Amino acid sequence: MSLAFSRRSFLKYSAVAAVAVAGASLFSGCDQTDTKNLYCDGAGSITVLQINAVLGTYDNDAKKYKDIDLTKESISFPFQITVGRTNNLPIQPSNFKAIVYGKDGKQKAKYVGGTSSQLKIDASLLDTNLANSVTNSGNITLTTPLAEGEKLVFTYCPDLQYAEYSMNWVLARAAKKEENAASPATN
Repeated sequence: MSLAFSRRSFLKYSAVAAVAVAGASLFSGCDQTDTKNLYCDGAGSITVLQINAVLGTYDNDAKKYKDIDLTKESISFPFQITVGRTNNLPIQPSNFKAIVYGKDGKQKAKYVGGTSSQLKIDASLLDTNLANSVTNSGNITLTTPLAEGEKLVFTYCPDLQYAEYSMNWVLARAAKKEENAASPATN
């Protein structure tokens, strides 16, 4: 049997691989897997570098993740990390950050875990050596209110050695709907 690989075969298989990769991106949603800088609107699950992280809790009855309450002075949400790779994973406060954007879309504030007192990560999430197939969970709290129309982008970078890979959840507080100035006429 010959293991020779002709130029034509190489191009054919390369084209098939390129189509497969492009087609896979069409099926992305909140449950995204293994590409750089993934974003999820609202709560959900993301996997990067064989590490799965979940923001929020899953509602089995509604078959979706529950919304996070962004109307309080302190925003708190459950977070879970599961290691799927063979080497252990250190989880430190510096793996987490939160950025608040104003109604105009410009950055209003940035909070980095371990350096900002407004971003608190439960000690149960942190681990100097989280092993394969182990899950850590706890709460993350941001003690800054979101005004109407603002959004929060929460980022978890699972391996600071590969900082270009990150998981990002975009949480937006809805703007109040303006009521019609004219009231309906009564007869």
